Amino acid sequence: MIVGATGKSLSGMKVLYSGLSFLNRRNAGREPWRTLLVGGGFEWTLQVGTYVPRWLDLVLGSRLSVYGWAYYFGTEAELDLAAARNVCVRCGAGHVADWLVACSRVRRFLIWKYYRCPGCQTINLFI
Repeated sequence: MIVGATGKSLSGMKVLYSGLSFLNRRNAGREPWRTLLVGGGFEWTLQVGTYVPRWLDLVLGSRLSVYGWAYYFGTEAELDLAAARNVCVRCGAGHVADWLVACSRVRRFLIWKYYRCPGCQTINLFI
């Protein structure tokens, strides 16, 4: 329908992941009652809530952590279609794992890997 209406062909598709940043109590300014259902909107509960489905995706081949897709039409610009699985729980910015590693942003604490978001400096679990 979009191709027919615009005359522009599909030039790419990107899988989108959520950092649940819309549930972060630091972003809300107040504590909405719905956040109680997901650990109160604390960043550590959101990190666990995003890490576990992404880990299951890698181990079991599931798609539990996928929340949508971005479709690009036309050919005006180069597209970055790499999946950004590492999404910040505070600002919602997505980062490709290879880029985080190449920029030396990934650190280890015991068995966990983590990174600081380049945008807001929040610590996030790395996958």
